[in-house]
Amino acid sequence: MPVHPVAVIERGLRKDRRVTTGPLREIGAIAAKVGVKPPAVIVIGDVVRLYDKNRPDLIPYGGR
Repeated sequence: MPVHPVAVIERGLRKDRRVTTGPLREIGAIAAKVGVKPPAVIVIGDVVRLYDKNRPDLIPYGGR
């Protein structure tokens, strides 16, 4: 079974945003464990692999 990456982005446009990531089959438990709260956006798919927690404000361009 393929692994589908998921990101749950809380308070996405604020400096105190939080991004929680994990595989689709586990994201519910991971989100509950860290206490994800609305408002939040859920992103599913390979685009989640571009997220770098060390550079959260960087939006990749051209596949980099």
